[in-house]
Formats: sequence, structure tokens, C-alpha cells
Amino acid sequence: MKFRLIIKCALAVLPSFLAVFCYRHLFGYKIGKRVRIGLSIIDVEKCEIGDDVSIGHLNVFIGTAKLSIGEHTRIGHLNVFRGGDEIRIGRYCEVLRLNEINSIPEPDVVNEIDPTFILGDGSVLRCVPQNRFPPARSS
Repeated sequence: MKFRLIIKCALAVLPSFLAVFCYRHLFGYKIGKRVRIGLSIIDVEKCEIGDDVSIGHLNVFIGTAKLSIGEHTRIGHLNVFRGGDEIRIGRYCEVLRLNEINSIPEPDVVNEIDPTFILGDGSVLRCVPQNRFPPARSS
């Protein structure tokens, strides 16, 4: 498992066309035409990436059973997608930067859960900066 992750980290620094070729032939991922993958790690069991998908730099897809990324999807920079049975991102969707999509595979809950994340058609997911300091009081 660690060896596989080390190989995928090494693939991340390759140019996009070489990384796509290696993901297809070494790991059996189904990757469409005109796909661009930046300096990102894709470590999932089963992966399907459609045509014209663009994945930016410093993204991590890890610990997911199935990853499906659909048509004309653009994923920005510095995103973390982890855990769960399935992550499905579809159609004319944009995931901008600094997001964490986390479906923890073994949470501490009593009731039944569904560890699946699906971002639907026409959706945009963006990071909203958090204000960590309360506003200054005026005297």
C-alpha cells in the first residue's frame, strides 16, 4: 500500500500526458481524452475521469473506493478529497480552491451512514475565507 502511494506521488511530478498514460496503464484508471492533471495525487481503488476534465495543482484524492469525475469539470488548486465509498463530481461543475471533501469511512456513529459524496449538475463549490478574529470594537 505504501509502495503504491510512493509511485503515485512520483507520478504527480510528471507532465500531464505522461501522468495520464501511467495512470491508465499501471493502475487501470479509465481516463478520457484531453484530460489535464496538475501536480496532484490520485490514490483511489477505481477511477473514471471523463473527457476535457482539468485537475489543478496540489490536489489529493485518497482513501476512496471509487472516484468518478464527469464532463468538462474543472478542479482548482489545494483541494483534499478523502474517504468513503464514492466521490462523484459531474457535468459543468467547478471545485475552486482550498476545499476539503471528507467522507470518513469509519465514523463514531450508531445509525447507518452512506459514505458517498455527489456534487450535482451545475454546482459550484468554493472556499469562503473564515474570519478568525472578531471585528475590532470602535470606541
